[in-house]
Formats: sequence, structure tokens, C-alpha cells
Amino acid sequence: MKNKVCPLCSHELLPDDRVNKDHLIPKAVFLWSKDLLNKQKYQALKRYVNSHINIYLVHERCNYRKQSALPNLTEVKKMHFSEENMTKIIKMYTSLNSQLNCYRQKVIFLTKKQKSRCFKCRRKYGRKSRRQLANLFVIRRIDPKKARSWTNACLVCHKCNNIYKSFGRLT
Repeated sequence: MKNKVCPLCSHELLPDDRVNKDHLIPKAVFLWSKDLLNKQKYQALKRYVNSHINIYLVHERCNYRKQSALPNLTEVKKMHFSEENMTKIIKMYTSLNSQLNCYRQKVIFLTKKQKSRCFKCRRKYGRKSRRQLANLFVIRRIDPKKARSWTNACLVCHKCNNIYKSFGRLT
């Protein structure tokens, strides 16, 4: 998707700006939804996640702030997309609503299970809504050698996620 304005901050994307491609619906939603959805719904989600409708350019700093957060439709409507793209994005979100809600519920369940603490460092996050807390964490496998499943899932803070990326394991 070509855009001249960063949808996250609404500032112009200048030629000398550091930009990244970002997924509106993060790839993590697709990767972690396989055991939540029937094959047909999973394939539909896969098509959308990898489509040009879901990929857009953002400032590198905006992408870093967003991390793997899954915005809801109200938040998406506040983003700065062209009218044509916004229509397509709203259609995409509406058609995937049940799949996205299923994913959100699993993340909220993990947040409750871990008592709003990072799995690795055990840091507790203050008084925020469950949905806000879910966006502060990244889903990772407890044991990276095992398959991606909700029984092998945990939430880590972004600091521990960077360590995880470097060392490849949580335990």
C-alpha cells in the first residue's frame, strides 16, 4: 500500500525519513490463530494479513511504538488512510471481526493468567484495562522448540522480547 502520510502519527512521510512496512493486523494474529479457527477462516485471515490492504508505510519510530498491537475498528477509523483504503480496511476488519475477537480474548486470558506480569522478568504493569495491558506484551512460545500453541504461549514485556530475540529462549 503506498501512502504519503504515516497513518499512525498523521505526519508526512519525507524522502529522508526512516520508514518501515507495517501490518495493520499484525502477523502474530495469523501465526497464533491456527488452533483457534477452522481451516476456511484461517485461510481468509492469512489472505488478508498478507494482502496489500493490510500493509502500509509508517515512520520507524511509530512502528516501534505500535509493536504488535492489534487496533480495534474505532482506533483504525482514527488513523490517516485515504478514503479508498479506509473503505477497504473497514470491510476487512468487519469480515474478520470474529477471528480478531477470538485472538483478543486469548491474549486477555493470558494477561489474567499471568496476573498482568511479564512471564520472564515478572514486572507488573499498573492499573490499565485488560485490552491496554494486552498491547504492552508480546506473545512468545515458552519453549521455542515446541509448536506454536496457546498451551505453549506466554506474554513478555517489550524489554524481555528484545532479549528473547537475541537469545532465542525464555527459560
